[in-house]
Amino acid sequence: AEQRISYGWEKRYVGTIWGFAWPLLANGFLMFFSQQADQFAVASFLTLGDVAIYSLAFTLASLPWFLFGQVSSSLMLPLLSAVQDDPPRFKANYRICADLSAVASIFLTLPLIVAGEQVVTLLYGQKYSGAGPVLAILGVTSAVRFLRFVPAVCAMSKADTGNLLFSNLWRAGSLPIVLVVAFLGGGATEIAVSALVGELMATGASFWRLRSRQNIPLSASIPALGYVGFFSVMAMFVGWFAGKWSFVVVAAVVMAGFLGAGAAGYIFFPRAVEAARSILGRKVIPHPQPMPATTGD
Repeated sequence: AEQRISYGWEKRYVGTIWGFAWPLLANGFLMFFSQQADQFAVASFLTLGDVAIYSLAFTLASLPWFLFGQVSSSLMLPLLSAVQDDPPRFKANYRICADLSAVASIFLTLPLIVAGEQVVTLLYGQKYSGAGPVLAILGVTSAVRFLRFVPAVCAMSKADTGNLLFSNLWRAGSLPIVLVVAFLGGGATEIAVSALVGELMATGASFWRLRSRQNIPLSASIPALGYVGFFSVMAMFVGWFAGKWSFVVVAAVVMAGFLGAGAAGYIFFPRAVEAARSILGRKVIPHPQPMPATTGD
C-alpha cells in the first residue's frame, strides 16, 4: 500500500496492441460498407418482389452464422493458441478444427438448402413462394463462410489478425460482379450466385494466406473443403427441385442427408470425432499425433 503507482507510455506495448487491433477495426468498417453496398445494389436494381425474396432468404441463411459463429471461435481459439509454439501439434489441431467446422456447417445449413421453400412458406406464407432456390444458394454461401472462419481463427491464435481482413477484401471484391449482374437484369437468384462466388474467392484467399504466413499446408484443409463441397452441391441440387415436394418427403430427405453427412464425418474425420467427444465430455483433448510430412500442397 506504500508503493507509488504511476502510469506511463510504453511505446513497445502500444505498437503491439495497435498491430493486433487495426486489422480488426478496418475489417469492421469494411464489412459495414460492404453490406451497405450490397443492400444498395439489391434495392436499386431488383423489383420489389425480388428484394423481398432476397432479403428474407439472406436473413434465414445468416441465422446459423449469427447464432454459432462466435461459439465456434470460442472453442477453436484456445485449442490452437495452446499449441502455437509446437508446429506439429498446431497443424494437427488445425486439422481437427477444420474438420469439425466442416461437419457443423453442413448440419446447420442442410435444412435451409434442401427445405428452404418449405421453411419459407411455413413461416411467412405462400406470398414468398419461389424463395427456395435463392435460400439454397445462400445456404451454401453460409456453409462456406463457416469454413472460411477456420483459417482466420488459426491465424489469430498466432496474433495475426490480418487474415480476416485480407479475405474480406476479396469478399468485397465481388461487389462489382453483383452490380454488373444487377445492371444486366439479373434477379435474386443471380445475385445470390454472385454472393457465393465472392465467398468462394474469399475462402481461397484465406487459405492461401494461412499457408504463406502460418505454414499450414493446403493439404490439411482439403478433406474439410471436399466434405463441404460435396454435401453442399448435393444438397443444393436436391433443394433446387424440392420446392414442390411435401413436408414429409422433404423431412425424410433432410434426415437422410443428416445420416449421410454424419456417417461420412465419422468415417473420414476420426480425430475430429475424438475431439468432439472430449469437448462434450469436458475432458482434456488428447495430444494429436503430428501430421505426416507432405512434399507439396
